[in-house]
Amino acid sequence: MKKYIFCLVAVIAVALSSCANGEELIIYVSIDQPIAQLILEAFEKEYGIRVKPVYDVEAAKTTGLVNRLIAEAANPKADVFWSGEAAQTELLKRREIIGDYISFGGRARILLVNTDLVAAADYPDSIESLLDLKYESVAIANPVFGTSSTHAAALYSVWGETRGRDFFAALQERGAHILDGNSVVRNKVAAGEIAVGLTDTDDAHLSIMEQKPVVVIYPDQKDGEMGAFVIPNTVAIVNGAKNLSNAERFVAYLTSEKVKDSLSDVGWFLPAEQRDSVKKMEMDFVALDQIAEQVKTEMTEMFIR
Repeated sequence: MKKYIFCLVAVIAVALSSCANGEELIIYVSIDQPIAQLILEAFEKEYGIRVKPVYDVEAAKTTGLVNRLIAEAANPKADVFWSGEAAQTELLKRREIIGDYISFGGRARILLVNTDLVAAADYPDSIESLLDLKYESVAIANPVFGTSSTHAAALYSVWGETRGRDFFAALQERGAHILDGNSVVRNKVAAGEIAVGLTDTDDAHLSIMEQKPVVVIYPDQKDGEMGAFVIPNTVAIVNGAKNLSNAERFVAYLTSEKVKDSLSDVGWFLPAEQRDSVKKMEMDFVALDQIAEQVKTEMTEMFIR
């Protein structure tokens, strides 16, 4: 019995030592949890590394984790930051909280239209269609947070500050619904509570799969128009990561072709057949980062009271 207890203690000690020596990985994740879990669980199974994810809430997607990384800079808790956008990743690089990062895949900002409320002849074809009063109700996610915030900065960058500011002021004046996240926009359009919503392709994908009465419109696709805003995922190792070798394994795994294909299959990335056919907004994410804080301040003043 004593020998058995000794052996059991030894096994537990080895297991604890294994965890202490880095057989785990802490990942801050700002993409939708159900999608991320599929990838993280597959990585755990393949590598035998215990993953400890920390997710953000939908309304403050990405912003909350970025602020947490900044607050923890002197004593980082995370090993890897996997984000659904690029502008705030650039901010973290500028603050030297991460080093170089990898951009991969991508989602588009699209118009989701309820086909019971809008006739095919009246489908919108531009971001600026959200200002058209023939659509009784329109919605966007709060532009202070997440991809909606990044999109606002992109519009400022492409249009210039005055036109960008005027567009959001006009949205507010026309009574656009400002909702807590892109999934909320999707749900309300799918339920027939909103006629036209601005959201992401991954959110729209779910409504399509559920056969809701909706259609996806890629905006501004005509000659001379700016194209749809496509936002890549980014992944980076946090400076001072305590589980560096495991972090490197995960980054290589996440950016592999098989994982990118898996993320397309579940609607997180643009389908392969649309990657080349959709006209994309030309965007310098370094330049976007330089204007992002100003835009966020203006969006806060406009939409958060």
